[in-house]
Amino acid sequence: ENSHLIEKAIEEGGENSNEVALICLGTNYNMHLENIDKSYRNKSKGLMTIYWGENASLGGKVKSNIEWHVELENPQITYKKGRKR
Repeated sequence: ENSHLIEKAIEEGGENSNEVALICLGTNYNMHLENIDKSYRNKSKGLMTIYWGENASLGGKVKSNIEWHVELENPQITYKKGRKR
């Protein structure tokens, strides 16, 4: 439905703009409670967020010009076991 927005963000992002920087499932419960809004923590249950942009500050290799994210509510996640090499 909003694929044109994703295409535009990739076009304007420059190098690495089509690479996913982070995938977050809900809230990071390792964060200290004083650093996070408790209402946000409860609202984010069942939420998956996909970030594009930059993750070099976290030790990654993605360095895009634009940061953006897509939030998926209550995603259905399946796991496929890969082949051993």
